[in-house]
Amino acid sequence: MPTTTTVGNNAFPSTDAVLRLPPASMRWYEAVDGALAYKRCCPLLYGWLERAQIRLGSYGPDGAARQRDREEFEGDFADPTLHAD
Repeated sequence: MPTTTTVGNNAFPSTDAVLRLPPASMRWYEAVDGALAYKRCCPLLYGWLERAQIRLGSYGPDGAARQRDREEFEGDFADPTLHAD
């Protein structure tokens, strides 16, 4: 992607102000735009993921999400003396 461009003298009306940004500043604005887009879209993505997991049966008695949550819970709260490794 080019970081510079050439604009003719008559590209904009003479009453318009043209702001010229250096490439480093443009990259900063792109990073901020990306972060804001992620923050805006994140709840929608999590909602979609949860609906997909419900449709796939992940939260059912033998579902993958329930198994994952059970293993995490047992890892956090299980009695460490019960593990005979």
